[in-house]
Amino acid sequence: MTLFLEIRKQRRTGFFPAFVLGGAAGAAIPVANMAFRSRIYTDRLTAAGAESPLKILVDANWQMMVMVNLLLVVSGACILYHTEFADNAFRKLCTLPEREWKSFLGKWLLLAAVSFLMTAMEGAALEFCRGYWFTGRAAADGAEYMEAVFGAGAFPHMDLVRSMMYGWLMMLPAVTVSLLISSVCRNMWISLGIGVVCFAFASMAPADSGVPALFPYTLAFRIPQGEAAGMAAEMTTAAAATAETAVFLAAGILAGKIRRRMA
Repeated sequence: MTLFLEIRKQRRTGFFPAFVLGGAAGAAIPVANMAFRSRIYTDRLTAAGAESPLKILVDANWQMMVMVNLLLVVSGACILYHTEFADNAFRKLCTLPEREWKSFLGKWLLLAAVSFLMTAMEGAALEFCRGYWFTGRAAADGAEYMEAVFGAGAFPHMDLVRSMMYGWLMMLPAVTVSLLISSVCRNMWISLGIGVVCFAFASMAPADSGVPALFPYTLAFRIPQGEAAGMAAEMTTAAAATAETAVFLAAGILAGKIRRRMA
């Protein structure tokens, strides 16, 4: 019920159009990359130690897609709470019998859902690139070799689904932290500035080792492999991301309860 209420609140804002257009922009990245530089990537199929099409596409495009996703997540979190703080609507909410932590949970579900939508759109774009360039137009450039090395299912759909689910899970800590910051800062520009700074740090920090790799925004930059060889490492990172999401979600609920008592 809380989720549907949050959806109704955002219908007259730019929240949903922003994520639809942002998801389309993220999905356009691999398509544009392959349209202009397809030969570079299809040639990697016949090179020594050839990689699967999934790995080639994700390695080439994931970083840029994550930048678009994180920017939208930070902006979306700011929009969700700006509508509450505008004209003291949040103070009025505290006078109602509705619990504030339910509002935070509803906003989190909404932001996680639209983030999943973006990831699904980008996954569909990757599948289109696979079908058009690695199976269709690349037939004369090594499709037979690709099939001989990787089998007829050179780009198994389950690998794609697993990769996109992993990428979405890695984004959830950033979703939760962004929403927590926005719920604490009444000024939208402060929460937006903090989110941009965290996003900029994550884009420069190493995403594969050390403490910076566990930073919520840095986790989103981890490249999903979707292959059996990397499943053990992905499971460990997925567990860390789930734990961080749970901790920050609990912090957001606790902050809501404290604010209500102080209101």
